[in-house]
Formats: sequence, C-alpha cells, structure tokens
Amino acid sequence: MIRSGLHEVGRLDLSTKKNIILVQMAGFLGLVASAFLFLQAAILLRPDIPTEASFTFSGMEGLVAIAAGLAVFAGAVLVLVVVHEGVHAFFFWLITGERPRLGVTGFYAYVGAPPGVTVARNRYFGIALAPLFVTTVAGLFLLTVVPLIVLPPLLLILILNAAGSIGDIIVSGWLLRYSPSVLVGDQGIAVVVCRPS
Repeated sequence: MIRSGLHEVGRLDLSTKKNIILVQMAGFLGLVASAFLFLQAAILLRPDIPTEASFTFSGMEGLVAIAAGLAVFAGAVLVLVVVHEGVHAFFFWLITGERPRLGVTGFYAYVGAPPGVTVARNRYFGIALAPLFVTTVAGLFLLTVVPLIVLPPLLLILILNAAGSIGDIIVSGWLLRYSPSVLVGDQGIAVVVCRPS
C-alpha cells in the first residue's frame, strides 16, 4: 500500500517464479563465494586452526556424530534467521521510527515496512544491507576470539548470512537505477519505488 500523494514508478517482486529462480541461482553462487572467502579469512585470522583432520565413525558413534552435526546446522540456521531479520528490524525502526512488520512466506522470513511507510533510497540501503555488514564485521571479530570448537557453527552462520543476503544485494543493485530522491516502500516480498505525485 502506497500512501496518498505518491505514485509508483517501479516494483521488484522477489516472489515471482522467475525471480525466485534467479535469486536461488545467485544465492548458490554467493554460498560458494562466501564459503571460500570466510574459510580463507578464518585461516588467516586463526593460525591455530588445524589444516588437516581425519574422522572415522562407525556404528552408534557415527550416528551420534551425524545427529550432532545436523543439530549444529539447524541451530546455526535458526540463529542466523533471528539475527539477520532482527538487524533488518532494528534498522527499520532506527531509520523510520516505526515498528516493522515481520512475516514468513514460503521458506523465508522477512521484515517489511508498515503500510504507507517509505524511506529515501539511500537510507533504504542501510536497512537492506545492514545484516550483511553488521553480521560480517561482528563475525570476523568473533573469529579471532572464540574457542576452536565454536568456529564451525560461527563460520556456518557467516557463510549462510552472506549467501542469504543475496536478495538484499539484488534489491540494492536494482535500486541504483533510480535517483536518490525516490522513496522506497518495502512490503517484505516486494519493493516499491515511489515519487511524489
């Protein structure tokens, strides 16, 4: 919903079939790139990381190890979603002074502006890209101080956050085609660009 006095000049809906496929393909490339970059950063920042390891599991020990790995993965994903969307929500509130809308659609959670709330394009970049930058900076710091046992889930969170930010990066890149004077309405699954009537 666009408030009165504005007219829509552009819309990007990431929930269309075509855009879902494009975001998923870009997300996979982002996953590979972020895995490589964060693993390199971890090796650089933590010379105490063993570079070789071998694991042999059998019987019940193997099943317990697999279950523990799946639990760590599920926990990391849950932490990631809460942190990523929480950072979006905090920056929405900080920039607009309004409580954002939280939602879930399909397989992803989202934060959007309340109906009728728009943000200047350049300020919107802060909302869209904050989880990528805040989580990356905090995570790189944590890489230098956490015990080795915490590194795998921390790296997993950093990698998945960067890959999961691909939609935010795509939206921000798309918005660059518009003047800084436009207003952006984030509807959670779609972004609307407006100008005064």
